[in-house]
Amino acid sequence: MERRAWLPLHRMQFNQWSKKANPPLQTKKSGELLDKVFSLKELFNVPEFPATGSTRAKLPKLANSPLCDALLNEGAVFSGKVHTHEVALGLLGWNPIAGQGLNPHDSARISGGSSSGSAISVADKECDFSLGTDTGGSIRTPAAFCGIFGFKPTTGRISTEGVVELSKTLDHVGIMAREISLVRTVFNLLKDKESAAGTTERTKKKIGFWNVKGWLEPSTLREMNSFADKIRDAGWQVEHFTFALGAEVYPNISLKEASDYHKEALGEPNPKFGEMTLNLLRLGQVVTEEAYQKALAARLQIQKQVAKLFEEFDYLIGPTVPCIAPKVGTQTLVLPEAEVPLRQAVLRLTSPWSVAGVPVLNIPLPLDGLFVGVQLIGPHGQDEALLDFAEMKVCGGEFIRPKH
Repeated sequence: MERRAWLPLHRMQFNQWSKKANPPLQTKKSGELLDKVFSLKELFNVPEFPATGSTRAKLPKLANSPLCDALLNEGAVFSGKVHTHEVALGLLGWNPIAGQGLNPHDSARISGGSSSGSAISVADKECDFSLGTDTGGSIRTPAAFCGIFGFKPTTGRISTEGVVELSKTLDHVGIMAREISLVRTVFNLLKDKESAAGTTERTKKKIGFWNVKGWLEPSTLREMNSFADKIRDAGWQVEHFTFALGAEVYPNISLKEASDYHKEALGEPNPKFGEMTLNLLRLGQVVTEEAYQKALAARLQIQKQVAKLFEEFDYLIGPTVPCIAPKVGTQTLVLPEAEVPLRQAVLRLTSPWSVAGVPVLNIPLPLDGLFVGVQLIGPHGQDEALLDFAEMKVCGGEFIRPKH
């Protein structure tokens, strides 16, 4: 489908690296991640690599994240920090320091965001994995556009200490990698074991398929239907379900909390945020306390609705993105439903599952030389079971035949 372009093309040479470790840092020669190379999104505060949020604006003081040391203690190699969409407030992968994140499979197209540098460094094989953050889709979106796995765990399963906030309620630290087995290994090393729910065996052999066909370009819908057919061919039942998030719930939480977090910078005569970021933060400043509290209450109801779905289904699937990575400068998508702003078209697919706080894995699907993705969604706290299912069943040959 033809898409309209709007923004001037930011043609500066994009470099996903904000600061490289020179030489790469490895502190142990043993462990489960021995010699695995990783990057960190420019939100993680690390000694000698302080978080900048890929912005020129002043950030609040921040403790150090414990996650880098946890990875180094398992023999991993820290390669450096990578850029994010400015302060993680966006899905395009743009910031005023490095410009537009470009897709490693087609440099005329966006990488997605906000964990743009993380996705690019993994897809380009500069790193084996990267830690990113996901508030409304910021791991899953670039993972889908760049053709890699991206995992958003249950809220709170990986520590957000020492990470620049976007939304204290909705922020998640997650993992991006080319191999599902590595996602699983890294998660098991970083997870907060005390926050896990008791593992419940999923025995219904029934998958819920999110019915949002009007939100997808036809080629993406065909890939989703083909994926569902493979599940049926493996002897599982697949049934459609409907689910929608109120339009104001996500922005009234995320923008309100983001503007509160950046209150000091916003109070300055020149906050130094890029125009797009500043406009969104100003919107957050006008969200009333009443609207914010109403959105938090709606979030609790959404969590109950999603929990109810898992009384009927073992797992849920849905599209991660509505199309392959759009060309740089795209503002809207022409979809069967209507012509829709790009941000809205992407965010409405990913943000409901962030609000619900459940674990979600993007599984890459090739399409026309690029990629889209499937969101595999599991019950709250069942991260380990979801990743086991993804590795053993979905990517282990039962649903998708491994590439040799």
